[in-house]
Amino acid sequence: MIFGKKIKELREEHGMVQRKLAAALDIDTPMYSKIETFDRWSR
Repeated sequence: MIFGKKIKELREEHGMVQRKLAAALDIDTPMYSKIETFDRWSR
């Protein structure tokens, strides 16, 4: 499974929005969004 797709799936299972998870990770929301949508790490 693609890394970004898996973390999105886990985030949604736990009812979290990107903004809250990004804050918990101490990164900005656009950076977190890029992590979810960027699939280069899965190859």
